[in-house]
Amino acid sequence: MAAHVLSSGATTRVRGVSPARRLRGRALPSGPAAGPAARYARALAAPLHAMYAIVKVGGKQYRVESGDSLVVDRMAEDEGSKVLLEPLMLADGDDTVFDGDDLEKVKVEAEVTGHLRGKKIRVVKFKPKRGYKRTMGHRSELTRLEIGEIKKLSRRPAGRSKEDGDGS
Repeated sequence: MAAHVLSSGATTRVRGVSPARRLRGRALPSGPAAGPAARYARALAAPLHAMYAIVKVGGKQYRVESGDSLVVDRMAEDEGSKVLLEPLMLADGDDTVFDGDDLEKVKVEAEVTGHLRGKKIRVVKFKPKRGYKRTMGHRSELTRLEIGEIKKLSRRPAGRSKEDGDGS
């Protein structure tokens, strides 16, 4: 056990000290002989610089990176079709986009790789001493998406201008 001296001079014993705290401020050993404590501390110290986005699909929010595979509620698109997902946030290193004007420049593209059904769930109702038992089953209809590209465009995608909308 490690002994710690408090400012009042009293000594207190601490049983468990995390590996990251034990290695704090020291050079981290590397290689296979480093052990799990050093690998754990190195993983905590490593910065996350991957570009990711929070997207909304079917009323739920998902954190996605480029190349991820995602299972969502059934979508009407066919297999192999490309879909654009609605971004709610984009993080790219130190740059984070929340604002509505900047989010219009973010493009998250995914491909429908297949439709599947979820695991069967059994729902049982039972009331004791009354002879009442009901069993129902449920399987969710699901769609698997493969996240292709997450891009931050330099300008907003082209849309219909106000002059074109009057029909003359």
